[in-house]
Amino acid sequence: MSVSVVRNDLTLYDRNGDGWWDPKDRAFASLRHVNALRLEILDAWMGSGNDLTDVFVVDLGCGGGLLSVPLAERGAGVVGIDRSEVSLATARDHAPAEADFLHADLCAVPLADAAADVVLLADVLEHVDDPAAA
Repeated sequence: MSVSVVRNDLTLYDRNGDGWWDPKDRAFASLRHVNALRLEILDAWMGSGNDLTDVFVVDLGCGGGLLSVPLAERGAGVVGIDRSEVSLATARDHAPAEADFLHADLCAVPLADAAADVVLLADVLEHVDDPAAA
């Protein structure tokens, strides 16, 4: 029996990249929903008390910033990395000015090794050609 894997359509993130934060946009509704839980888990894990001023976060595959932006709003230093320029623009539009969003591939992150306190990789591996390399 042969199993074929259907790749997801990565152009979605450019076609719908301005809808990440729009509650009426269905393309990212499930991600908005699950990220609320992820933020609760991150808050509990980091003991943040909503003050992350001493934490540097790298969000690989950040998309429109659903994790990056709230962490930056809590004071974390944030760098979001993504391949979709449209999604990155949306993240920039919603984030504090101190957050930085870079167009790059997560297999070639333009940061020094061990530069971050926290590295996030949420809902990304299913989009890369070689998950082991990522």
